[in-house]
Parts: sequence; C-alpha cells; structure tokens
Amino acid sequence: MVCVQETNSSGCVGEEVCLHINVSLGLEELFGDNEIIVFPNPNRGEFSCTITELVGLQDWVLLDLNGSEIARGKVHSSTNTFKFNFTELSAGQYILVIDKKAIPILLEN
Repeated sequence: MVCVQETNSSGCVGEEVCLHINVSLGLEELFGDNEIIVFPNPNRGEFSCTITELVGLQDWVLLDLNGSEIARGKVHSSTNTFKFNFTELSAGQYILVIDKKAIPILLEN
C-alpha cells in the first residue's frame, strides 16, 4: 500500500490518499491467490485485466510514473475480465487505477 498527502506552498495539507499496489513477479504467481492478473504484460497497448470479484461498470485512471493523469474513462465487463486499448500511447511504464487498485502496466513498441 502506498499513501500520499500533499502540502501546498502555504502549508495547507490535503487529504491522504492510499492505493493498494499488487505487482506480480513470476509465472508461479498466476496460480496463487492474486486478485489482479494483467495479460499480456508487457504489451503493445492492448491487454486484459482480471480482477477477482469485480464486475460491471468501473471508472479507471491511467497515470504515468510521475503521478500525472494520462487518461481516464469507464470500462464494463459482465465477468471479472476488463479489456483496455492504449495503442496510441508511447512505450513506457504506467499505472492503471481501477477500483482503488494500482496496477503496473508496461507498454512496448
């Protein structure tokens, strides 16, 4: 879990925001109790994301590694697998946030 809290130049403190980050490290983890699976990852912008016990219409936000918002939208699935298409983006590392979960995405050319 990663938590951040912003403070502006006047010393005003904002609300703390926490995100759960789940990073898979190897193939053996695909058969564990992971609640998030991205495939393929790395990818060329088209990928699916399976999130245990999450169905229906969901809001998502795509961030770069500096935390800047790249895109946002809604995605729907009647199963727990959501499809994404970011083929217009440059190769690099991104964070997809859906249902308060931060999912690392690696786009290749």
